[in-house]
Amino acid sequence: MEATKLCTGPAHDEPTFLPATAKYFYVRKSAGREGQLTSRCRLCCNWEKLKSPGLSGWVPMHVAFPFFREGVNRVGLHEFCRRTGIATGTIEAMFNGSTKFVQKRTLRKCMLEIISMRRKGEVRHRDSIIYGAAKRGEVEKIPRDSKDFYRPHGSRDTEYKRKSRSRSY
Repeated sequence: MEATKLCTGPAHDEPTFLPATAKYFYVRKSAGREGQLTSRCRLCCNWEKLKSPGLSGWVPMHVAFPFFREGVNRVGLHEFCRRTGIATGTIEAMFNGSTKFVQKRTLRKCMLEIISMRRKGEVRHRDSIIYGAAKRGEVEKIPRDSKDFYRPHGSRDTEYKRKSRSRSY
């Protein structure tokens, strides 16, 4: 079994075990500790210089919005927020148009979840999301058309109009 070493540096979201080799870690040259591996991996040591994954910064909303819209359309606003850890108000502000930019790390969370949903082929019907079929243990509808996707503001308006029509008769 290959020896591993834990790196807790800024290049990793969580503490990560990497192979304890000179390819991943620098080797100390100073007397007393020479030959030992450094506590952080090479990427973390050079993080300030490289920042290649670059989680700091901002992305224009016109670039990021299609990803957020896809995520919300697939599983609903609250479920998408729960999975990504993004506040509901943040995504609602995007849909309202009051946000001009989004942070890179927020977009990264969104894109990772969308990739996961695409791999699983996960799409929920808007009526099942609104009704809460999964929580009630009932069978969910299968979306067949683009009209069956969840839309945060369109669905609310449609439901309100539908309820007001049913009350008037």
